[in-house]
Amino acid sequence: MAENIGWRMAALELRLQRLESSPRLQHSSIENGAVNVYDGSGSLRAVIGQQGDGTTAVNVTNGPVPPTPAKPAVTPALAALTVSWDGTWQGAVAAPLDFSRVEVHVGTNATFVPSAATLVGTIETPQGGPVTVPLGYAQWWVRLRARTTAGVAGPVTTAVSGTPRRADGPDLEANAINGFTLTGVTVTGSTVQTGTSGRRVTLTPNDPLTGDPNPAVTLYSGAAAEKAPAQFTAAVAPVDDSPATPVTTLSSPRIADTGGTHVSTLLLGGGKPGSAYSGVARFMLRASGATGLNGEASIAGSAGDGDTEGMVRLFVRAKANPAKHGMVYIDPALFQVDLADGSSLSYATGSGLYINSPVKISGGDLTVGPSANIVLGAFSKITNGETWTDITFKPTFGNLGDGTPGSWRKVQVKKQTDGTVALRGVASVPGGFTSGVIGTLPSGYAPVVDEIFRPAAGGAAGVIVFIHRDGRIEVVSSSPISDGFVSLSRCVWDLG
Repeated sequence: MAENIGWRMAALELRLQRLESSPRLQHSSIENGAVNVYDGSGSLRAVIGQQGDGTTAVNVTNGPVPPTPAKPAVTPALAALTVSWDGTWQGAVAAPLDFSRVEVHVGTNATFVPSAATLVGTIETPQGGPVTVPLGYAQWWVRLRARTTAGVAGPVTTAVSGTPRRADGPDLEANAINGFTLTGVTVTGSTVQTGTSGRRVTLTPNDPLTGDPNPAVTLYSGAAAEKAPAQFTAAVAPVDDSPATPVTTLSSPRIADTGGTHVSTLLLGGGKPGSAYSGVARFMLRASGATGLNGEASIAGSAGDGDTEGMVRLFVRAKANPAKHGMVYIDPALFQVDLADGSSLSYATGSGLYINSPVKISGGDLTVGPSANIVLGAFSKITNGETWTDITFKPTFGNLGDGTPGSWRKVQVKKQTDGTVALRGVASVPGGFTSGVIGTLPSGYAPVVDEIFRPAAGGAAGVIVFIHRDGRIEVVSSSPISDGFVSLSRCVWDLG
């Protein structure tokens, strides 16, 4: 029995030793809570687990104040200061283990107090590093201070001053500035360009080609044939009857050395109150010769502004002195064509078509519907362009007059607009003539069958005129024609 008690006590001591040396939380977990960590004085230093805002983290609190960083090195840079920290500390050998960052503060005097308003950057590594701070051209003071993961800020360093430097020669040399961004910068009275020769773009406050005070973007192709570059300009200029219209102009390059500025132009402008072509917006595509006037052609259009309709106008200027122009004008109620001679005008409206010039139809038919009419004025007529043509007389026959005022009409023939042929005039015949062929028609005027007419004749009755299909004109009288003439007017026949 004694041996049994001794064995039992030894076993209990072994089990107690194993229990004391094993991990306390080996098979433990935190259920919907956190573990608080306290220091020797009972101050809370960390919360591990679920935080008060519902997140889960290791939250370090109430840490010690970090040491003061070494004074920064402040170096002037172009429109900036470069602030560097070497990673060392004042009164400490190494960075605290709860190091978070070193803050860079900039103020306007040596005694400024760091705050959120003066914070311009941070150095995130305890090894140190530089921070470049863009600043104005004035003297500035820089101070550093450390901050821990618990958010505790340390003492600030003494202030170190510096002044950003302005751009000088090396900064402005070719290829010295690449890939930069300018924000809120105004360039006044200068030229911005991508190069000085060859293919390039220039931006200028004045037009470099004309000298006009209009901002311009000039585009050089670099081609040997280019005599003047393309250009994009903005100006206030007179357009049509408006003296001051805001316009934007895109001009093409000129490749012919003929003087002038450009060959073709695209002009975009606003409306022109009071103009015959007013509108809320307008465009004009123009091609011009050396003088800008002779040989000019343009297409213009404008949008309606509520009081006027939209319109399109095609304008061509003839080379003359003074220059004349032709125009095609279209709006919702009118189509108008005006030629350079000033008299050839035509237009169409809802009330009809008006043509103030000769109308010719070649190689086709003019067809009028069954319920439409062609209405002519009191002295208007429809002609086919044919003229009166002389016939050929046989010997001893001829014209009684020469067709001048106060005389008799000559014997002539003409094709008329209705497809017929008309014969007119007075023929002279020998005294006592009774019958015979007096002449022949020109080729193409004879009827397809013989025609018979009864004209008037001097001193005779029963006179008959035969118009033969071979073109012969034959007069037959039942008695001698004593007065020596035969009237051939009102002899009309069909050609078909």
